[in-house]
Amino acid sequence: MAKLWVVATLIFCLSSCQAEVQHPLQTPAHVRAKYTLDAIVPKYDSTGHIKCCPTGTEFDGETCVLGGPVCPENTTRQGDKCISVVKPKCPDGSELRHDICVTTVPPVCPEGTMLKGNRCVSVMPPKCPNKFHVEGKHCISKQQPRCPNEAHYNGKDCVSPKGPTCSGNAQVYNGTCISTEDPSCDGEYKFDKSINRCVSLEDPRCPTGSSLKKGLCVSDSGPACPEESVFNIEIKKCVSSLEPLCDDDYELEGNKCVSVYEPNCEGDKDLSTDQATGTIRCCAAGLTWDGETCGIDKKDGVCPEGTTSAGGRCQSLGVPPLCPEKSKLEGNRCVSREPPICPPNQLLKGTFCTTTEAPTCKQGFDLVGKNCVSRKIAECPSGTTLMADSCVRYTPPICPGNQNLRDGKCYTGDHPSCHEGIYDGEDDCITGDPALCPDQTTLIGDKCVSVNRPVCPSDTKLTADGHCITTEKPKCQFGIFMGGACVTGNPTCSTGYLHGQHCLTDKDPICPDGKVLVNGQCIGESSEECSPGFFADKGNCISPEPPTCTDPMATYNGTACVAGRPKCEGETILDGNECISPELPKCGAGLKLSGKKCVSEKDPICPSGTKIDKATGDCISTQPLECGPGQKVVDGRCALADGECWDFEYCPAPGQGLVSKV
Repeated sequence: MAKLWVVATLIFCLSSCQAEVQHPLQTPAHVRAKYTLDAIVPKYDSTGHIKCCPTGTEFDGETCVLGGPVCPENTTRQGDKCISVVKPKCPDGSELRHDICVTTVPPVCPEGTMLKGNRCVSVMPPKCPNKFHVEGKHCISKQQPRCPNEAHYNGKDCVSPKGPTCSGNAQVYNGTCISTEDPSCDGEYKFDKSINRCVSLEDPRCPTGSSLKKGLCVSDSGPACPEESVFNIEIKKCVSSLEPLCDDDYELEGNKCVSVYEPNCEGDKDLSTDQATGTIRCCAAGLTWDGETCGIDKKDGVCPEGTTSAGGRCQSLGVPPLCPEKSKLEGNRCVSREPPICPPNQLLKGTFCTTTEAPTCKQGFDLVGKNCVSRKIAECPSGTTLMADSCVRYTPPICPGNQNLRDGKCYTGDHPSCHEGIYDGEDDCITGDPALCPDQTTLIGDKCVSVNRPVCPSDTKLTADGHCITTEKPKCQFGIFMGGACVTGNPTCSTGYLHGQHCLTDKDPICPDGKVLVNGQCIGESSEECSPGFFADKGNCISPEPPTCTDPMATYNGTACVAGRPKCEGETILDGNECISPELPKCGAGLKLSGKKCVSEKDPICPSGTKIDKATGDCISTQPLECGPGQKVVDGRCALADGECWDFEYCPAPGQGLVSKV
């Protein structure tokens, strides 16, 4: 079942990814190599938890990281073993199943029969009379066995409703008596029920200023950041104590700059809000916006001028309100097209300004995820070993008197006794009364079994597992019939030796230079270094300066250059990313009905050199973003273009911090 779960995990991981090229940071010493979805494999951390990670990375309990224990080329790590990527080989026309080679063509049975295990059985099942059902080679009554008096049938015997007991402070457990008190530990130890061992009262000793967490010595002070910044555990970066800034007349809300002024309506129209959808439109006086149209209830069956009748309502189309220049309507507010601004040498990351300086740890500690982890293993007193964040004594706990310790319990050696009946050696007291079954049946096990057996079709025989077996035998086109399959032989390994379904090598995993293996992780200094003025982010060296737009009239919105609002032809008006008629349908020439709106058959018009972005309704430049010399655009930012790196085509977990889309 565990293997099936691993396979399901891998399939889910792969199915949720898109093949997007991504560039993680690497030192120039590494050769550029491309990895595809085929190279994403299940990886385990030291506690046995699993995550899908690219080959060449390891799961550290939180994310996929570089610099983990690695195996030689053409092998993958599984625990503390290196397994060849070359699968055991089978002869042509056969495939690996468990640890043998079987043909891809299954054994064949004659018409009217089917393969069941090692035999050909009839497709017609055996039959039993009414009120009975087939179970194996018997017809079983649908009535359950009964016991006299207050006794009940436990599946084997009639037993007393009062169960067995033990003397003193003992209780019945698996057919014997155990003490209700835990085993004891002498000296400076206590009994730990979770592991059934004696653990030291003295905690494992970590270096000064650190404490034990999940087998690692973690610094109490945490990662350090430059002045006027703090470490953010969510994004694992140094975050400025200053908030991102917005232009005058704009206020910061989350990661957007929102105008302090409400959207504006032209002429005699009033602004109306639909609370259900959170949208606003400009409606004629007295009309309200319902998320689709502006409307008002009829008065005396008459609709005001400029509206049309629709049931008991009078309706007209709402007009989108206007927003200040360089902003656009989002929901019911005007939002700046330009993202919030961070202080010099800082980069906007979500709702924070992050510094170019990476978090640091004190001497002897390295940043692992969100913690500073010591390169030293926690120390335990003599005679103990580190286990489950405790120092566990090698010698077992102690039971009083002549009691015996087993699986963390003290067995008294006494036997349970019964007030009524005789103890059956397990959990019940047997009364000795026979269980009763209906006529023409007899008690077998816990069922009432008919004296008549199930009936099979002619020329077949009933088997113990309830199948009608034939004299015909399964046939193989190739190989030898064995265990319900056609076996062609044992698989072979081109390298290493066969171990189950894998080819194992005699090479052990190793850590990169400068790192040591601690609790299944390679702990040491990070190799992610960037040039001055740049900082590592998801495997790229990112500049805090935004790209520049080729068009001097365009503004950078965080991902593209925006050249303003699109324009619509004729009397149509812009609504989102569509040109709509201000009149309710009937739709005229050049218009088409879309919902309750007349929409122009032509797309909105953007200035030369730009195109409409239908997701935002903006005109964005068709010219590429520009970065400084030796830089390239990565995820809407400027990143260093030189240096070698690895390409991974996979989807990282949110906040993983390993790779960045290009």
